[in-house]
Amino acid sequence: MMKELLLMRHGLTRENELQVIIGITDPSLSDNGKEKLYSIRECVVKPDIVLCSELKRVRETAEILFPNSDIQAIPQLRERDFGVLEGKTLVYARETGLLQTQDETILRKNGIETPTALLSRASQVVNYLSQLHAKKIVVISHRTFINYILRVMLPENKIGVIPHTHYHQIVFDLNEKIIYMKINQSWCVG
Repeated sequence: MMKELLLMRHGLTRENELQVIIGITDPSLSDNGKEKLYSIRECVVKPDIVLCSELKRVRETAEILFPNSDIQAIPQLRERDFGVLEGKTLVYARETGLLQTQDETILRKNGIETPTALLSRASQVVNYLSQLHAKKIVVISHRTFINYILRVMLPENKIGVIPHTHYHQIVFDLNEKIIYMKINQSWCVG
């Protein structure tokens, strides 16, 4: 059985609109975010299962887009813990240099989840996905964590930022090898 995976980024929050880092902070979707989701709801696929992070913005995205689907909240799908940068503007965060450093000692000292920890968590998710017997799986998560899932699946590729409410489509063969991939897809064209 071939398996299709759609890795989707959640809808907009007010903090996203203001370019404030929210990581594990748990705001709801903004009115604009909800409006966008309702506007694309008729275009989404009917999945066998929807997996999402436990954070409100992601659960709300799943509930709006897939109201009659099997939705399962998976704690490992949460966003990166940005530690001291939570609640700070993206401009401020960039000025600190903490978003660019790979020094795990510095990151831990500032309460920021390390790349090693993120890769470990992403590996758990990929392993879980490989064990699912569903044909069409939608995973709704967060920008940074989606990139780590992709690093596990495709270590040689670097895929850029995924816009809110967009998705990456990945199709696997019977041996769980990727046979097709389309990035940054929009649910509704035009």
